[in-house]
Amino acid sequence: MIQNLRLFKYAAIIFLLLFFQSNTSAYETCKTSGGINIKWQNPEVTYRINSSGGPLDTIASIQEGMQTWTDVASSEFIFLYGGTTNRKNHGTNNATNIITFGSLPIGTIAENKFWFSTVSGQLVDSDIRFNNYYLWSTDGIPATYDLQNIATHELGHSLCLLDLYDGASSEITMYGYASTGETKKSSLHQDDIAGITYLYTCPNLPVRIEGTSYEYNFLQDAYDDALSNDIILIHSIIFTEDLIIDINKSVIFDGGYNCDHLSPTANPSVINGTVNLIDGAITMENFIIE
Repeated sequence: MIQNLRLFKYAAIIFLLLFFQSNTSAYETCKTSGGINIKWQNPEVTYRINSSGGPLDTIASIQEGMQTWTDVASSEFIFLYGGTTNRKNHGTNNATNIITFGSLPIGTIAENKFWFSTVSGQLVDSDIRFNNYYLWSTDGIPATYDLQNIATHELGHSLCLLDLYDGASSEITMYGYASTGETKKSSLHQDDIAGITYLYTCPNLPVRIEGTSYEYNFLQDAYDDALSNDIILIHSIIFTEDLIIDINKSVIFDGGYNCDHLSPTANPSVINGTVNLIDGAITMENFIIE
C-alpha cells in the first residue's frame, strides 16, 4: 500500500483551512487502519540522492536536513547518507530509499511516497521528490524554495510524522505549508522533537556520569551522586527542574549529547528552572538556563 504525503502552498486554501480547522495536537503520527503507528523497525535509515535538476550544494543541504533530525538526543533515530544514485523511480517499492527532483502536480512542492505493512505498520521503503517546476536554492533567496527547509519537512514524513495545518502550528517544521524564501523549517520546534521522541525513544536515560553505567532522569540526582571532578554527560533536551549545588565538590555538566552519550549534537541542553549555588563549584558547558 502506498501512502502519499504532500506539502502544498495554495494561498486561498491556506486561508480557508486556517479559519475552519481546530486541530491542537503538537504532532501527529501516521497510523494503520487498525491504529498502529507506522514506523521503521530499524531506526537507522539510509537515503541515496540523485541531485540532477537540483541547485548547487543539493547533497549538502539535504544532508543538513538529515542531521537536524539525527541530532535529536532523546531519539535513537539516525538518517544515513548512502551516496549518489542515478535512479529516478520515485515511489517504487524496491527497498532503496531515494531522493530526486522531477515532475509533480503544480501546487505540490515536494512529495514523500512510502510503502508499509498494513498489518504491522513497519515502513519498508520511502522516496522523496522535489518538484522541478519550482525554483530551488540552498540559501533561502527570495522567489525560490529553500532546499534544506523543505527537505527537513519531508524527512519528518520519513519518520511518519504528519502535516499540521492549524495556524498555531505555523512555526513547527511539520507545518503543512511553505513559502518561497522560508527557512524556519530547517530547525526543529520542540513539538517536532516530541514527535520523533515518541516514535523512536532513546533507550538511555538522559543523564550519565562519564566512565560509569549510572544513568538518571534528573540533573539533581546525577549531581548528588557524582564525585568531585566527575563529568556528567547530558542529552540535548529540556530539563524542567531547579538545580541545587550545595556540596563541597567540583562537577562538570557537559550538555548537548546524543542518545548514546558519545557524540555532541548541534543543540545545547536546556534547564527550564533555576540553578542555586550554595557550596562547591560547577562548570556548565553547552547549556542554556531559561
